[in-house]
Amino acid sequence: MAKRKSGNTEYALIMRWLIVNALGVIFIVLAWKSGWISDIIALDTLYISRAIIVFSFIALLGCTGKIWKTSRELNIAQSYVRYMENGDTKSRLAIESGASLVASFIGEIRGLKSDDRRDMGEIFADNIGIWITSVAYNIGRLAAFGFIGTLVGIAIALKVFDVPLTDSSQVLALFNKVPPGLRIAVYPALLGGIGALWLDFQFQILDEGTQKLISWVKKAGVYYAAQQST
Repeated sequence: MAKRKSGNTEYALIMRWLIVNALGVIFIVLAWKSGWISDIIALDTLYISRAIIVFSFIALLGCTGKIWKTSRELNIAQSYVRYMENGDTKSRLAIESGASLVASFIGEIRGLKSDDRRDMGEIFADNIGIWITSVAYNIGRLAAFGFIGTLVGIAIALKVFDVPLTDSSQVLALFNKVPPGLRIAVYPALLGGIGALWLDFQFQILDEGTQKLISWVKKAGVYYAAQQST
C-alpha cells in the first residue's frame, strides 16, 4: 500500500468549520449594526424568533461538538495507519490501548474472520451514520419552526380585520397596523432559513469528515488484520 504523509490535512475539518462560522459571525455583526436584530427583538412579542435563535445556536453547538470529535478521531485513525506503514510498534500499541473509535474497532475485529471483519466494518459505518442523523433532522426542524412562525405572524397581521368597521376612516387605520404583523411573519421564516442554511454548511463538513473517518478506520482494520496474519 502506498504510504501517506501526515501533510496539512490534519485539521482540514476544523479550518473549514472556522471559515463557515467566521462568515456567520460577520453576518450577525452586520445585522446588529444595521438594526435588524433590535427590530426582530422589539417585534417578537410571542418569543417565536427568540426561540428559533436559541434552537439554532443549540443545534450549531451540537454539530460543532460532533465536528471536533470527528476531526480528533480522524487524526487518530490516520496516525494509526501511518504508524503501521512506518513500523512504529510503540505508537501503534499506544493507540490500540487508548480510548478512541479506532481502538474500539480494533478490539471488536480482533480474532475475527475476514467476512466477520467486513460485517463489523458495515456496522461501524451504520453507527456513524446514526450518530450524525440528529444534525440533519435539526435542519428540517429549523425550517419548520420558521414556517410555523410565519403562519402565526400572518394570523396576527390579519387579526386586525376582526373588528367591526363603523366608518371608512377606520379602513386606513387598520391597514396601517398590518405591516408590523407582516414583519412578525417574515422574521421567523428568515431566521429559520438562515439557521437551517448555517447548520447545513456545518453538516456538510461533518458528513464529509465522517465518511473519511469510516474509510480510515476500515483501512486501519485492514492493516491490523494483515499485521496479525504475519
